[in-house]
Amino acid sequence: MRTVTLTLKAEPPVSAEAEQLIPDVVAGKTAEEVRRLPLLVGNRRETVGDWFDVVVDEAEAAAPDLLLRGDLVRFKRLGEGMSRGAMVVEGRVGFHAGARMSGGSLTIAGDAGDFLGAHMAGGRIIVRGDAGHYVAAAYRGEKTGMKGGTIVVTGSVGQMVGARMRRGLVYVQGDAGDVAGYNMKGGTVVVGGAPAARVGARMVRGTVAVLGGEPLELLPTFSYACTYAPTFWRVVHHELARVGHAPRVGPGVTFRRYCGDVNEGGRGEVLAAQPG
Repeated sequence: MRTVTLTLKAEPPVSAEAEQLIPDVVAGKTAEEVRRLPLLVGNRRETVGDWFDVVVDEAEAAAPDLLLRGDLVRFKRLGEGMSRGAMVVEGRVGFHAGARMSGGSLTIAGDAGDFLGAHMAGGRIIVRGDAGHYVAAAYRGEKTGMKGGTIVVTGSVGQMVGARMRRGLVYVQGDAGDVAGYNMKGGTVVVGGAPAARVGARMVRGTVAVLGGEPLELLPTFSYACTYAPTFWRVVHHELARVGHAPRVGPGVTFRRYCGDVNEGGRGEVLAAQPG
């Protein structure tokens, strides 16, 4: 197995478009070929070698296909469109990380910017820090966001996590900003802490599960339905445990179920975990 390691030489003065930095592109390339890959830094066309030291070597089976080292907060679109392989970033990343992924795994050992996993269709993203607004969401003007895969954020996230998502699983171990699950059409968003106001606004379908309990600041277009132990939660709990991030509440936890948004048909649900 070969690992491509990129170590940042210096932080660029402006944002850089780095969609070329995915396992799909670097696989099979020599160090010199990787150095020649293009980067758009501001409005200037530069290369990977201008900003990174590049090493390609044989690695043990557990090593990633692509390893990036440094504070990459000014590098946008890292992991965008990747379909295979394993990518690890040892530092912060900018906007759009893992956007439009369809396979593989992206691990970020730091904070992530806005639009993490936007329009994701498959694969797995693990963020060992906080993430910005619009995690798993749709870009402006688009009707559907995340369509598959799993995203885990071990910290907190900003506004509109899961906005317009269709399928997939998002687990935020910390808190979430306003309007979590906005206009969801399917899929599951799990918030380990507490969400802010207007959870599930304009939900069509899907589930927002809040493990931090109540009180929830729900819109009047949601109504209490029942208290129960949903079978699907066992499946979700098993999947999160499988990727090494089992929720703090067990698979048999009881939830209070609220249905809404009635303005969109009332087929979505917000679940609030109950103590005990």
